[in-house]
Amino acid sequence: MAKKLKDYTKQFLINQQLEHYRLGKCSIDKAAKKVGITVNEMMKEASKAGICSTETLEEYRQGLKLLI
Repeated sequence: MAKKLKDYTKQFLINQQLEHYRLGKCSIDKAAKKVGITVNEMMKEASKAGICSTETLEEYRQGLKLLI
């Protein structure tokens, strides 16, 4: 029962942050951080939810530079 509640809570947080991301209120990395998952996991969740990135290729490249 506790695991189900934990899973439900995590999915609720993911959905909440995906909505913020979709509306442009936060970045994907900040959404992931608030949920406590990796950016890659959050990107997969966004893809499953049908949310496409609005970042340009240049913005994506700049973000990658910050990670390196």
